[in-house]
Amino acid sequence: MPKETVVQKVTVESEIKRRRYTAFMSDLENAILYSLSHEVASRSSIVGPSLDALREYMDVLDKHFPGRPTTMSFIHKLRNWVASHTDAIRGQDLIAEINDIRASVGAFIDTPNGLWMGCRGTKPMYGGYPCSLWTLWHVLTINQKFEEKPPHRILEAMFGYIKHFFGCEDCVRHFMQTAENGEAIFREVKDKRTSILWLWRAHNKANIRLSGDITDDKAFPKEAFPNRQHCSDCYNDLLGSDLWNEFNHDKVIQFLTDIYSEDNLSMRGLRISSDPHQANVHNQHEVAIFEESKKESKKSSKSQYAREENASFWGPMDMSLCFSIYLVSAAILIFVYFKFIAKKNICFGFIYNTLFKHQQNRNGLPV
Repeated sequence: MPKETVVQKVTVESEIKRRRYTAFMSDLENAILYSLSHEVASRSSIVGPSLDALREYMDVLDKHFPGRPTTMSFIHKLRNWVASHTDAIRGQDLIAEINDIRASVGAFIDTPNGLWMGCRGTKPMYGGYPCSLWTLWHVLTINQKFEEKPPHRILEAMFGYIKHFFGCEDCVRHFMQTAENGEAIFREVKDKRTSILWLWRAHNKANIRLSGDITDDKAFPKEAFPNRQHCSDCYNDLLGSDLWNEFNHDKVIQFLTDIYSEDNLSMRGLRISSDPHQANVHNQHEVAIFEESKKESKKSSKSQYAREENASFWGPMDMSLCFSIYLVSAAILIFVYFKFIAKKNICFGFIYNTLFKHQQNRNGLPV
């Protein structure tokens, strides 16, 4: 049997920050699009509690997702379409509506479909959509536009989505256990602060449970988040791994806010942001590349124009001029012919005839 390749833990700081400590808008948009197009719409029909869960999911996205204008227009229109159905929605109808709205508002046109930024692991089996879905819910809890009533509504919508639509059955079962079938959310979440901490703790429990699992990328192994190296202030003096008392909760919330708040979302991976407000420092590199490509395009256009000018030297005016010169030249040649050559032939014929007649007279021949 071939020897198994030993994968080393990544120690490059820029890669660690990309994979664990940066939230990318492209990942968030991919999460929304995949969840709707593949997980929800894969059902033949969405009825009863699952339709209620879809309505709650769309409503939370519409109210709290800090998306770009075209993305928010897509979400708002789809939310209204879903809300207009009170009995059932067919999966194929949902797909058709998603495609129609995308085309009408121009949503996701620069989102790299299926290409992950922060959620990209060393192999396709690592990270990906589940990672982006966790990121989406962190972003929603951090960016609540106002204090929800009830305060646990965002997490309640998350619970409903995972219960009715998430494709990993084992993941669903463990999340149901953590949430105590929803009761823990109602009992423990009292405001925005506790909703942020509840989700953070639930995610950490999943990280610890899956550490060393077949789904754990050894280059970026799962661990308590954040680790001491990247947020030493987030930890108390208490040692252990109870994922609660060992942490300074205020510092954790600040750390999460620095990653998931609207102003700190990275636009890398998108061709260019359609929202000037979102064109932050993370997007400057992409904008520079875009502007440089425009300059190169202009240079290329000028070069192409020059080549076309050279290639089309004989334009309509030039052809007319050539034809005129040709006519004048022909007229000159005709004039010269009649002026000199034809006249000479006439003179030669006259002289010849005169001499011929004279010779006939001398010989007594009739003329």
